[in-house]
Amino acid sequence: MNHNLSQMVLHNKRDKQQEYTLHLFEKCNLSCNFCWQDHTAYVGIDTVRQKTSILCEMLDEDPNSDFVINIMGGEIFSDDVFSDKLWGDYFALCWHTHQHVQTLGKKIAFNFVSNLVTNKVEEVLSLLEALRKEGLTATLTTSYDAKGRFNKIQFEKFKENIEKFRSEITCISMLLTKPVIKQLIEGKDDYFKYLYDQGFYIYFDYYSPSDDHLTMGPSDKDLLKAFYFLVDNYPNVHPIKEWITHDTNYMSCRSSKLINPDGTKCMCGNLLVENKSVVTFFKSKIQKANNDDIEDAFLNRWDCLSCEYFNRCTLGCFVQHDFMKRGQLEECPFKLTFDKITKGKEVNIDSLKQHFGTQEAGRPESREPAHG
Repeated sequence: MNHNLSQMVLHNKRDKQQEYTLHLFEKCNLSCNFCWQDHTAYVGIDTVRQKTSILCEMLDEDPNSDFVINIMGGEIFSDDVFSDKLWGDYFALCWHTHQHVQTLGKKIAFNFVSNLVTNKVEEVLSLLEALRKEGLTATLTTSYDAKGRFNKIQFEKFKENIEKFRSEITCISMLLTKPVIKQLIEGKDDYFKYLYDQGFYIYFDYYSPSDDHLTMGPSDKDLLKAFYFLVDNYPNVHPIKEWITHDTNYMSCRSSKLINPDGTKCMCGNLLVENKSVVTFFKSKIQKANNDDIEDAFLNRWDCLSCEYFNRCTLGCFVQHDFMKRGQLEECPFKLTFDKITKGKEVNIDSLKQHFGTQEAGRPESREPAHG
């Protein structure tokens, strides 16, 4: 497919609200199995306000008119780092950026991303309230993973704070790792069931390859089993709900523009891959500036523009799709899921052929035992 054509078509599937992500620092109070960050690193903690000018310069050059800024670490509200100074830094970063964007005649919202393992509940609430009093849109999101995140004490604190922040939380994301998928399908995650029954907005996101990809990275079979299971049992989680109810959807990838702890910029954090043991297993050239190569590769592999579900499909994570060291089906798992949703047509997942290291469906360069 012609590159210009594919990008023109994807333009209409991109969320009209441009996402920015500020990784202020990597220091964190958890050590999640799937996370690639250095949780002991303090780089960036003392330069939060300085990132305001970097962000504003990027917004000046951005042709979009609606932005959401994800503010995250590491853990931005961890007890050992969230001081009065950082409270002020977070406030100043948001306030000055908001003022600047107003002069451009554009819209902006700020979203704080936290693991909620913190004792500084009142300080967090006061920050959100102070920003809102100044006319800013400020929200709070978190994520949940019972398999690769908490020890017992941390899990209890997380559950306690889910209740304390209940009215503030706009989204709880869950990462589709291999262990999480297994636990879900086996019905062993009672807290997920609780969150679902309580009506929280739960979004299932995609695992991005790192050193632990052999144990954490799901194959296409794993993903398809998860999709089937969620459609049948938890149809109100996202993006499953949109797949079922909407004829047209934006794609999952929001082409997030990042500012890293040291002030460097890149298009998508998952493309800033420095570990050579991982980056060598991508089929396409990994670039910091844009996602074009991996997007084109995915669209060409499945001939997406001719698919009857193209408008409905959210396409998943292009970085995950492009990673060769994972089991890949010879049929698109999204198309197979939409066949189930729209036609009631299911396949025997375990009988599907799976291959490794190929760029084109049905033409494996090498074969390994399937890890379905």
